[in-house]
Amino acid sequence: MANLEIAISDKVLTSYPGLTISGLVVKGIDRTADQSEELERYLNRTVDEHENTDSPLAKSEIQSWRSVYSEMGVKPSKVLCSFESLYKRVSKGKKVFGINKLVDAYNAVSLRHCLCMGGYDLDNITGSISLRYGRKGEEMLPIGGDKPIQIDEKVVAYSDATSILCVYWNHRDADHTQITNKTKNVVFFVDQIQGGDNRAELALTDLSKLISRFSKNDVAIDFFSLDKQKPMYQL
Repeated sequence: MANLEIAISDKVLTSYPGLTISGLVVKGIDRTADQSEELERYLNRTVDEHENTDSPLAKSEIQSWRSVYSEMGVKPSKVLCSFESLYKRVSKGKKVFGINKLVDAYNAVSLRHCLCMGGYDLDNITGSISLRYGRKGEEMLPIGGDKPIQIDEKVVAYSDATSILCVYWNHRDADHTQITNKTKNVVFFVDQIQGGDNRAELALTDLSKLISRFSKNDVAIDFFSLDKQKPMYQL
């Protein structure tokens, strides 16, 4: 993790000049005392807010991402951004929590603030992280998948030095960097096609507080933000 660089490629910024990626790095998580009433309240409140409701903010966020997914050459009603996938499940009363507390926390924050988010185990990251366009012949085995997803030059993806971390921007995460009960060091991303509001800041503040509550020890927390003016961050 030493000197980890996180960057947005010039080509992606040319296509999406209003793009903002906000992030949170949390190190040293110890969940041996893995109970948090605050997290449970947050999860329940989030479900209550979105179950069987019709949110204008959610609709606007989904529409923005559907346009991006069309540009990546897929049918956006079939290949969903991470927020739409969560929102559809919770609005229909389906279970969205119960994976583990770290994943539950960032999924709840994503839903609460109507934002696309992702999270990766830093100890399984190789080299630097980049948001870039795919290359012909690349593929990624998603969490829970039995065959790789093929990638081409239209697809925006997160990658490290050796592999794809997430396909179709924030659609599916790679199996090898998934957050598990053993994860101690993690990086979270909030993707916004048009930044400028404070939703990402509020979301990541919520997330950092939730993680601090259910970690047995004090954790090291670092916030960052990338855009056209500042396309690179170094840990």
